[in-house]
Amino acid sequence: LLNRSDKGVGQYIDVAFSDVSLTLPPGGRERDEMLLGKYPGFNTYETRDGRYVSLSIREPWFWDRVCRLLGHEEWSADMRPQGELRDEMFNHFRHVFKTKTLADWVQILIEHDIEFGPVNSTVEHLWQDPHMRARQMLFETTDPSTGQKQYEPGFSMKFAGTPAEKWRGATPMGSDTEAVLTELGYTPEQQASLRDNGVIA
Repeated sequence: LLNRSDKGVGQYIDVAFSDVSLTLPPGGRERDEMLLGKYPGFNTYETRDGRYVSLSIREPWFWDRVCRLLGHEEWSADMRPQGELRDEMFNHFRHVFKTKTLADWVQILIEHDIEFGPVNSTVEHLWQDPHMRARQMLFETTDPSTGQKQYEPGFSMKFAGTPAEKWRGATPMGSDTEAVLTELGYTPEQQASLRDNGVIA
């Protein structure tokens, strides 16, 4: 809207679930039983190389595809199984997913158009993830206090006309306080008083 008001034209804003999940904490859906690991279609499974793949299936057509893929077409009518059937499904899913590496499963699940994601349990995994790299969701920066390499999240809202740019990495807590207060017009004496009274640190 600002761009339209200023230049007379709007712009496309690209916001993806995966990007937002990396930059914002989860919340508000803690009671959704589908998200609590109760059912095999919305769960994580260990692969042969010790990594994990996450299924996030909420729609019946995706559930049907994964049942066919794993050799149990008859399960497609039971997205929310109970009792012994649920135990049987979980055991089968866990067994099958451990037969191949994460890289193998990524390729297979893409080919079968099934909702999934590799579990990136470390920052290095995220950094190597081709999807995250293509979306520019991680930046390599330097820790100003140690000089060591670190990673920071990219921008989850991508504006077509005015793309965001990272102009510096994170700074230590409070390192910008003096500059900000000076820009706002606080004198050195006023800042010292704020510091002495515990308002700033």
